[in-house]
Amino acid sequence: MPNSFKRLVRRIKLRDLDTLGVVVSCGGIRKAAEQLHLSQPAVSKAIAGLEEDVGYPLLVRTQRGVEVTAYGEALLRRSGDIFDTLLESLRELETLADPDVGEIRFACTEPVMAGLIAAAMQRITRQYPKVRFRVESFGTDLTQVRALMEHDCDFVLVRPHGMTLDREIKTEPLYYERLQVVAGQQTSWARRRKMNLAELVDAPWILSSIEILSRDSPFAQSFEALGLPLPKAGIVTGSVHLRVALVESGQFITVMPRALLHFNAMRYALKILPVELHLWKTPNMILTLRDRPLNPVTEKFIDVIREMSLPLTK
Repeated sequence: MPNSFKRLVRRIKLRDLDTLGVVVSCGGIRKAAEQLHLSQPAVSKAIAGLEEDVGYPLLVRTQRGVEVTAYGEALLRRSGDIFDTLLESLRELETLADPDVGEIRFACTEPVMAGLIAAAMQRITRQYPKVRFRVESFGTDLTQVRALMEHDCDFVLVRPHGMTLDREIKTEPLYYERLQVVAGQQTSWARRRKMNLAELVDAPWILSSIEILSRDSPFAQSFEALGLPLPKAGIVTGSVHLRVALVESGQFITVMPRALLHFNAMRYALKILPVELHLWKTPNMILTLRDRPLNPVTEKFIDVIREMSLPLTK
């Protein structure tokens, strides 16, 4: 690094970089000052000093407030990585003081969370009661992967079907998920020992959009393979809780991941029906970033997930 850059790095203050980010997100000096609990002149001075240090205009004053320049956008884009790295360093300091304490940040979909993840969290918290979790239940696989790339979580458990993953992402396949058809335990469907999909085409289904619209949906492929029309869903939802409540009432049938049912067999008043659907062709995976080390307690949690997912590979 040239000496001039080294001197510049020493002059730039993290606080001023943070102030710039708040001003841009608020769209003005006044709102930023209120959020930072500073005076407007103090905020303006911080921005002016930062512009003087880097030698480029970072903001443009307009009648509507301020707008960030291309120089400001570039500085903020890279400074976000700086703050992420600093935060991770502080977490490492906490872990060095006590390896069994730390924060586990991850994302997954609701069905995965309600099954394998909930069981793994129960086990890890019995072993390490001081551990903290920040869990995000993003709606799609794409949003989960984006959260990983933006450092909003340390790993995701996802089935990235139809996606081209960035080279920075490290993949670890866990198991291939199977959908299973379920009904309430007190229904006539539950009393059947033999059944075929043709008998269920006109049943009152609860389905999610991915089961209906996805080209590689094993639900859709199972019916298509038999030359059967795809059932029409009376209710379309991705909510596990809503599905369970309605199916337990006896009015509807639905499909649920085998992993979810495996870890909740005693909780749900549901019966798996004797019909078999195709497997998902893409396995559920743990995704991490290659250049981003995990803290020890997160590594331990992933070890628990690996162990508890073994029965799902059979």
